[in-house]
Amino acid sequence: MSYEVKIREDWCKGCYLCQNLCPKDVFDKADEINEKGIVIVKAARENDCIGCMQCANHCPDLAISIIEEEEKDAS
Repeated sequence: MSYEVKIREDWCKGCYLCQNLCPKDVFDKADEINEKGIVIVKAARENDCIGCMQCANHCPDLAISIIEEEEKDAS
């Protein structure tokens, strides 16, 4: 399985809990700030996501969603 990591940038308050909790180090601080002047997170290594949901379950602002994607058949 692969997973898509969606971050609602306008909801992120830059607490970095997701970055600290992720067992696969998927998140980094973004190079840009959101409209509120906050350095948000980005899914820098989205392909490493294992879908554990630690980030989404602990985000105090519900800014992260993990979406399971079907693997494409290589045939």
